Amino acid sequence: MDRLDGRVPDESPMVYHAAGWVAAATPQQRQQLWLSTLSSMASLHRVDVADHFGYLSETRWGINLHAHAAAERVRQWREYTVWASDNDNPPSSLMRAWDTLQAALPPRPNVLSIGWGDAKLGNVMFQGFDVVALLDWELCGIGPAEEDLMNLLAVDAVLADLFRVPRIDGFASREETIATYEHLLGREMVATNWWYVFALAKMAAEMHRILRQTRKFGGMPTDVDLEAINGALQRLQLEIETL
Repeated sequence: MDRLDGRVPDESPMVYHAAGWVAAATPQQRQQLWLSTLSSMASLHRVDVADHFGYLSETRWGINLHAHAAAERVRQWREYTVWASDNDNPPSSLMRAWDTLQAALPPRPNVLSIGWGDAKLGNVMFQGFDVVALLDWELCGIGPAEEDLMNLLAVDAVLADLFRVPRIDGFASREETIATYEHLLGREMVATNWWYVFALAKMAAEMHRILRQTRKFGGMPTDVDLEAINGALQRLQLEIETL
């Protein structure tokens, strides 16, 4: 594999919404960065999975091409939440969220794609403001394009929440992003609100694991309420009311 030169939007010690090269860019440059990201993701999602990448259904986060994608994701991440709790009681609010998502399952999508699995700006490399690489494929499998797109938006929103800063000027809104992606894919995006809430629940489960391990190894007091400091869980509790 060839080495690529580029730069990645900052997530630490300060998020790209507030500092670093993205924050220093003009709104027009940030608009190009966002559009280039969407274009690169759409190129991935337009690949014919059935002809060339059916083996991805066998990965940890794969989905059978004939399965109900949303139902499978709820099952997988509910199991992850229990595992992430080390056989202790998992967060009750998060388990209720999985129940709500299960009860509100959207229709089975007609098209499944290569699923990046961790779509976020912190996993994209740029030269200038154009994408040269999508990074971090640990969660790669098969899934609907809606899953990756809404994960991109959910992570972006939660990062702004965590650092208590407004979302940066120049990035398209959720509605504008969905409309642009429909044009890039050449089809209507399905159940985007459900997949947005799912992305927040998935993030809350991942953050629960990180916080739990941090506490376990002495990084925070043992009496800290992990649900109370889980930023993704806080936004999830607001958004889940829309289902």
